Amino acid sequence: MVSLGLRGRSIVVSIAIFLIVGLTSLTFIYQFARSMSFTLGKEYTSEHALRYSDKLSDMLGFNIRLAEKISSSRLLTSWLLNEEDEEAKVRALKMMNDSVSISLADSWFVAFEESGHYYFDDKINSYQGKERVKKLSIDTSDDAWFYHTLRSAKPYNLNIDYDSAVNATKLWLNMPVRFEGKVLAVIGFGIDYQAFIDAYVATHKDSFDAMILNLKGAILGSNHATQMTQKIHTSDPASWRTIWPLLDNPSQERLQKILQTLPYGKTKTMTTELKVEGKQYIAAVSYLPHLDWVALSMVNTEAIFSLHEMTSSFLIFLMLATLTAIGTYWMAHRYLLKPIVNLSMIAKAVSKGDYKKRVDANMERKDELSTLCVLVNEMIDKVEDATESALERYRWLAENSHDVIWVMDLHGKFIYVSPSVQRLRGFSAEEVMAQPFEEVICESSRHAVLQSMEEAVLEAQRGNTPKAKTLLVEQPCKDGSTVWTEVNARLVINLKDSSMQFIGVTRDITERLVAEEEIKKLAFYDPLTHLANRRLLLDRLESQLFTCKRKHCFGSVVFLDLDYFKPLNDTHGHQLGDELLVEVGKRLKASIRASDTAGRFGGDEFVVLLSELGDSKEDARQMATTIANKIGAALAQPYVLSTVTYTLSASIGVVLFGENDSDAKAILDEADSVMYQAKESGKECVVVKGRFI
Repeated sequence: MVSLGLRGRSIVVSIAIFLIVGLTSLTFIYQFARSMSFTLGKEYTSEHALRYSDKLSDMLGFNIRLAEKISSSRLLTSWLLNEEDEEAKVRALKMMNDSVSISLADSWFVAFEESGHYYFDDKINSYQGKERVKKLSIDTSDDAWFYHTLRSAKPYNLNIDYDSAVNATKLWLNMPVRFEGKVLAVIGFGIDYQAFIDAYVATHKDSFDAMILNLKGAILGSNHATQMTQKIHTSDPASWRTIWPLLDNPSQERLQKILQTLPYGKTKTMTTELKVEGKQYIAAVSYLPHLDWVALSMVNTEAIFSLHEMTSSFLIFLMLATLTAIGTYWMAHRYLLKPIVNLSMIAKAVSKGDYKKRVDANMERKDELSTLCVLVNEMIDKVEDATESALERYRWLAENSHDVIWVMDLHGKFIYVSPSVQRLRGFSAEEVMAQPFEEVICESSRHAVLQSMEEAVLEAQRGNTPKAKTLLVEQPCKDGSTVWTEVNARLVINLKDSSMQFIGVTRDITERLVAEEEIKKLAFYDPLTHLANRRLLLDRLESQLFTCKRKHCFGSVVFLDLDYFKPLNDTHGHQLGDELLVEVGKRLKASIRASDTAGRFGGDEFVVLLSELGDSKEDARQMATTIANKIGAALAQPYVLSTVTYTLSASIGVVLFGENDSDAKAILDEADSVMYQAKESGKECVVVKGRFI
């Protein structure tokens, strides 16, 4: 008897199975496919119509809820009540841009009722700086939707219109904004019509079609742009493009009955047969309750039969192949399956890291399977050597790295920590692995770390690959001190058992933070007196102006110039002048509150920013005057310098500001001017001026 190799035996077994299954299955396919075709068509169209109607309802429902939230926003109302308020406009436009970025739309608009101004922009801010694209007119047909919405009692309207101002046809969501019973504007979102069709209507399959209709049969969405009805709320119903001309009389009657009964029935979807443009379809109609729309899904009966034939053939083929394979199993088991099962068990053990397993190769059988067993054993030897070598390299890198390499479980327990942790925190790796999470992270950083871990786990549970994150973390040391570190970590998912672990690298950034702090001081503080410089003062003043608007309170700028400072410099030199300036800075800090800011403007000019002086003008003026006089008295005391005792005074100008002020530079300029009034009044005095209208 001729001995067949593995390939020969596989061919013989495969031919036997497929000949038997093929001849048997052909007998049953045709009749079985015909009997199931219409059932399959109804199931498919019902599922398609229901899925796309739910998808469309979810999209529009989300956009409607978002528009309702915007319409009740105080940011938007502030602008609608005063269109010329630039600050309110900037905040409102930013809110609209932020909203459209999270919406399921591609653009937004705001149309003012009083002025008729129409503002528009899209997700990529194509109209930034030129959002006001037109002025609405009741005489313009393109603007009829706006006046319809103003008159409508509904909370929102949906229409499909071409807007010449933005050169686009969109599905528009129009929502009136009311304030104290009056309509201020109409806001909403726009979705590109073709994108709407592609996402919620188009089937992308031959012999399958879908439409969006209203309850009167008007076509609102279709694969064919010529069948679309625009301006549904403002146009004559006689001009609508409806589905009725496409149907024969019996189909019209069946569909009209469904459209009349579906909104009041217990079922959300109904199926029927329609003849559309001479072709027979199985159709499903799904009702969208909040929109009074229906989703119509249709499949050609000829296509159903072809699809069903394919599906049925495959299912029957699988069933008969299984039965036949059972009958021929005993033939293949002795010659083919047993050696392969043994090889599979060895491969599984090796994949789990057991490199001691080897395949029992029968060298008496000179066939492909014996050769494969020998090659597998050689491959296991090479994999074992490579794995040991790689582990040794990784172990050396981890143990000799200055950074700390670690692995942590989802409960914050360390599984591995490299020895370099002892250089960083003083604890050994074993001590760190025994510590609870609360002892590894300082309280100041604990919330941020836990939040980052939770976000990574949620991202993985959604099926996404978590990205690496970098955090600044304060950690306790063994000597009681703390160290600031930069932690770069990511969540790793084990593909075998879906378990999760965090892996990361921790680096000491103490020197970097010190350098950054020094750079910050150079950027914002005067190097001689260590007071705030001009840049920081201006920033603090702008912040105080915002606080005054928010809290309806008052603040003050105290601008002072030292009298008789120049003679000291000219007579005794700049070194003594610098000593005096440093002492002035100390006296200023001692004369003001912790919430106030003292700064050096340059030379012998100083500025003090007084915050939250009170909620009335007179209280603010009185407190500012008191503090200014206190500063003047402190600066008039003798200065004991290294080689001389010197006395000088200061000319002080005080300017008050409140919630109606917004220009920080103008306030400083006016304080400077008031200070010079003090100089001209004989020096060594305080002049106070208000800035209130």
